[in-house]
Amino acid sequence: MNANRFLKLVIFLYISAGLTLLFGPKSLFPSFYKLNFMASLAFVSVFLMLLPSIIFKTSDESKKRTRSALESNIGINLLLNGAGGLGLYKLYLIGFEYDKLTHFVTPFLLTVGIYSFLRVWYKLKHIETLIFVTTGIFVAGIGWEMLEYLSDFFFDTQLLGGGSAQIFKDTAFDMVANTLGIMTAGIYIILKKNKK
Repeated sequence: MNANRFLKLVIFLYISAGLTLLFGPKSLFPSFYKLNFMASLAFVSVFLMLLPSIIFKTSDESKKRTRSALESNIGINLLLNGAGGLGLYKLYLIGFEYDKLTHFVTPFLLTVGIYSFLRVWYKLKHIETLIFVTTGIFVAGIGWEMLEYLSDFFFDTQLLGGGSAQIFKDTAFDMVANTLGIMTAGIYIILKKNKK
């Protein structure tokens, strides 16, 4: 499946999920679902997947491919995280930390995707781009963890933090997974660059 078809499929899934969450019978959903909140996240996710095409216009084929790859990267990440929000985060109850998997995979994919995008679109130098992207993803991860922590602490969402009753411990382990994802992506990028 090419990147464009994949992105269209993910967008369709998110629009369908958002509409189902908004207009479906409430009895259909688990009690931990926050229907309006989750529906709004679904529609915001569609916007985020389309954002690169809205912002970055070009007729250059190489740049178009890179933009398409970034959109697919965003789509994969939103699909993984959306599946968690729909219930896969609850797998921690049987011993599988899906939340930690997403906290590793998301920074990894975003680091590789944004690095590749910036190198093609702006012709930035390798090491400067790598430092900029890894630092940016790390800071964004801290911001996201603060949002998760505050959401769970003040609103008892237990949705963004993966449902853990131990918020601080969950946040600390999420940051470790984020950092490992970023470091692994950095190593991957360096090894790939050195092969050329």
